[in-house]
Amino acid sequence: MAPFELPDAISGNTYRLGERALGKVVLVNYWATWCPPCRAEQPALSRIATAYRARGLEVVGVSLDTDDPPAAVRRYGAEYRVPYPLVLGAEDAALTFSMRAVPVTILLDRRGRIAKVITGSVDEPTLIADVEALLREHEGVSP
Repeated sequence: MAPFELPDAISGNTYRLGERALGKVVLVNYWATWCPPCRAEQPALSRIATAYRARGLEVVGVSLDTDDPPAAVRRYGAEYRVPYPLVLGAEDAALTFSMRAVPVTILLDRRGRIAKVITGSVDEPTLIADVEALLREHEGVSP
């Protein structure tokens, strides 16, 4: 997966995945505020982000909202108390058109290679197992 640079909906700064992801396991979640499955999976994503941050998990949510995205994403982030960056992906037309459905979650290993793609809502126990396996790879412990 190519590194991307997208505007952070909360700070307005540019979020640079390439810089943030070096040597980390990365979970990129493509979502939208109007998407019921996205809303349903948000608590699990927040728990995972918080639980595994110290072990090297970087989580970023890429909003594909097109109607007043900064304000809508800020409201969503506050409502769900999202503990990771929420960036605006709708400003990247190629990205927006490449998504056929939301949510989509992509897990990258510490080398930046795609390890898993999940279309639809995540299953929390399965996602935890996937994240733990990728984190153990770097620690030299076999899954």
